[in-house]
Amino acid sequence: MPNLVPFYSGHRPWVVACLFWSCSQGVWALETRESLTVKPAVDASARAESRAPVKRVTKATNDLQPKGSDKKSARTAQPKALAQPVVVKSVLPANRLPVVLDIAAGRAHVLVLPFAASRVAVGNPQVADFTLVKNNELYILGKSVGATNLILWDKTGESRTVNLTVGVNLGVFADVLSRVLPHEKDIKLTSASGSIVLSGMVSDAIAADSVVNLAQAFLQQLQPGSGFGGQASALSSNPQAGGNNSPSGTPGSGATNPQAGGLGNLSANSQRAQVINLMRIRDPQQVMLDVKIAEISKTLLDKLGVKGVERGDLMRWNIISNVVGGASDGSLGVLLGAGVTGKGAMLEAKKNDGLVKILAEPTIVAMSGHEGKFLVGGKVFIPITQNGGNGPTVTLDEREFGVGLKFVPTVLDGGRVSLRVASEVSEISKEPLVMSVGTSTSILPAITTRNVSTTVQLRDNQSLVIGGLMRNNITESIKAFPLLGEIPILGALFRSTEFNSELTELIVVVSPRLVSATDKPPSLPTDNFVPPSRAQLLLEGKMEGSPPPAQLVPKK
Repeated sequence: MPNLVPFYSGHRPWVVACLFWSCSQGVWALETRESLTVKPAVDASARAESRAPVKRVTKATNDLQPKGSDKKSARTAQPKALAQPVVVKSVLPANRLPVVLDIAAGRAHVLVLPFAASRVAVGNPQVADFTLVKNNELYILGKSVGATNLILWDKTGESRTVNLTVGVNLGVFADVLSRVLPHEKDIKLTSASGSIVLSGMVSDAIAADSVVNLAQAFLQQLQPGSGFGGQASALSSNPQAGGNNSPSGTPGSGATNPQAGGLGNLSANSQRAQVINLMRIRDPQQVMLDVKIAEISKTLLDKLGVKGVERGDLMRWNIISNVVGGASDGSLGVLLGAGVTGKGAMLEAKKNDGLVKILAEPTIVAMSGHEGKFLVGGKVFIPITQNGGNGPTVTLDEREFGVGLKFVPTVLDGGRVSLRVASEVSEISKEPLVMSVGTSTSILPAITTRNVSTTVQLRDNQSLVIGGLMRNNITESIKAFPLLGEIPILGALFRSTEFNSELTELIVVVSPRLVSATDKPPSLPTDNFVPPSRAQLLLEGKMEGSPPPAQLVPKK
């Protein structure tokens, strides 16, 4: 055995320090081992605690540690505290349960009970599900939009009821709206009994329709199953939501229709999700439509021939009477001969040209999505005879004629306007309809109509010809004496030729303009009218007087 006394006596301070350090490390290891002893596991869900309290406890412990403490142990213990799962608990006062509990679909909730529950039941497992983690902790999961209830029994057998409402997760839908419509900042979302209530302000009707369509698609994605749940007993008052509400119903099968608001495979106590649109348009767009309807009708009538006349027509058919007196039909005739019998032949020549021009420029203003109507003309009543048990009855059918216009504007983004236009030009025909019923004969007016209907898309202040009609009717007729009218040259004395040509051209031009109301009323044509004085009316023959001179206001 070597002699260690000289070594110990020479290095006594170092040996004492090493022995002291070894003893302190052994004691610290024992304390750390006891503090890190794992407790028996009860349940994975029961071990879940809130992250925020753990962070606060860890921070307080780190603040109380001395500066010279071991940093390695602190770094080792901190990740274990941060690795705990996040669980939100709702602790209630003693002997109190919530009457109504609202949770979002797809979200979980831990309800801390004020008593130890022995048994739990849910009314509709398709709406919500639960797990009894501990005797006084209940894990609730919202599965689909709807309403149900929870019944809890304590150890004494007494039951308590909690009404559970599973609503829409509006956070996800709000994120979708912010990405699809980033400029719409004033839309408010509210969940009410599983329905989405849209309120606030939007820029235009297109944005409002987009929000409603997105909400309906979002609700359709959340609806479980397929088919229409229940039969309707009361109609929904909201046209945007569509569908029928019924307090009771039976599951159905078939394709899911979001417009009908149906939920398939749900029990009788589930409520149907709807989209309730309460949004308002910030600045309602108004469209002024300028329409020009131009029609030109030209007629040409040429008539030449020989016709027979009798004694009663002798005074009328002469050149002087037709030229000076002006015959109503505009024809000229030369009497070829008349015998004792008072009959003769008449050489007739007739030419009639007509030109009719119709120009209508209606201007009408309507809101986006609403119909505007314009009519310049009149109404005619057509009698209709019907045979009944008490004999024939006559009813009057109302028909409109003239220049009419109907349009529905829809303002799109980028200053574009979608127009559904229907224009019509009608008039009473010169050739009436003759209708005979039994022994009675009725003469009914005939209406000639020319219309055009289309849907176009234009920009502000653009013009487009949406309709054009050209019609050319030519009518030729020959009246001749048999055999004699077919003789060359001489046959012209025994026949009459009539040529009638009618040319009609119709054009419709539309020009939409985006307008807004003005604070100052426009000037009227009668604002500057001044009635004439008696001297101006009698002596000068003026129908309008002179306005008074403007008064000059002196500057201050």
